[in-house]
Parts: sequence; C-alpha cells; structure tokens
Amino acid sequence: DYVIDQMQAGMPPPRQIHNLLYRDLVGDPIAAMEQMYRHFGIDFNEASRRGMQDYLTRHPRDARPTHKLDLDPTAVAHARQAYHRYQERFGIPSE
Repeated sequence: DYVIDQMQAGMPPPRQIHNLLYRDLVGDPIAAMEQMYRHFGIDFNEASRRGMQDYLTRHPRDARPTHKLDLDPTAVAHARQAYHRYQERFGIPSE
C-alpha cells in the first residue's frame, strides 16, 4: 500500500516511471519497448528496432525452460489480498 500511496501522491513524478504488464512485454516485446521509449521521449528508430529484433531472434523464449510454480491456495489467497490495490491500480488480472 505504501508504494501505491506514494505514486498517487506523485512521487516519483509519473513522467519518471513507465509501467507495463509482463504479458505485454512477452507478447510483443518490440511494441512494449517502443511504447516505453515514447513515454520517456527517446527516439525509437529503425536501428533500435533491428537491434532488439536481432536479440530476440538470437535468444528465443522457447529456447529455455518455462518456470512453473505450484503454490499453496492459502498463500495465493493471501497474496491476492495483499496486492489488491496494486493489481487494481495497474489493471493486472489475477491468473
């Protein structure tokens, strides 16, 4: 709650923070980075796009094992309660 309270008070200023959903980063990393560059006023040029695409091509996500968690339902319920404001503020769906 403290972090959300600080953000709602404008600390740090919103222009200094860019929030994105992990699923958006994984789903379309180039678009996510382009959005972040735009937020911070950084030129996202063709060289930037090519460099990122080259990296993604050389390091595909499916080349490494996925992470799987087996969480206790009680722990999940507690986490949902603890992070409710955070999820609500950033539109993060429960999975």
